Amino acid sequence: MIAIFLSTTYQSGYKLSGIVYLRRISDFRVGGISRRNFSMFRKLCGDETLRNVALVTNMWGEVEPELGAAREAELRTDDLLFAPVLRAGAVMLRHDGTRAGAQAVLARLVDNSPRALRIQRELVDERKNFAETGASRATDRVLAELLGRHAVALSEIREETTQTLTEKHELAEHKERLRNIKGMPESSQKPGMR
Repeated sequence: MIAIFLSTTYQSGYKLSGIVYLRRISDFRVGGISRRNFSMFRKLCGDETLRNVALVTNMWGEVEPELGAAREAELRTDDLLFAPVLRAGAVMLRHDGTRAGAQAVLARLVDNSPRALRIQRELVDERKNFAETGASRATDRVLAELLGRHAVALSEIREETTQTLTEKHELAEHKERLRNIKGMPESSQKPGMR
């Protein structure tokens, strides 16, 4: 688990001079899952460490340059995404998929002053268990939201299933009545039923 690795390295005196957050520029839209993942990433880092963050877009070969630039601008200016992190000192970079591109990203981070992540301070300095950390609470909120949505969806499916079974039962009853009517002698059928 990442939290164990991070707390162990921090206890050994190591801090991070850079954290890379990768975002595919080829993704069509920024949905709720992307926003929640980024929110959890921010909780892991903590505001004090954001100046050591590189927000790196990749998969540039999958989109037209104009479209990629428009998506990049959206990410850069969206207050629910990268904008607050960039204001806190993070950098936004492009990775072109080459080794040189990866080295350029790392070169931007290597000279940063090493800092402890929020989760490292919470686990080691504050002696919190993982469930008490900001990242865990963010994850719990996401899971609770997903469970709520799934419970609603499951309830709707059950309701639809019950309705379908009721309709199927009613249809079977109508078919049975029709068979009974067809099986009656003509003289006992009501007028207009022939």
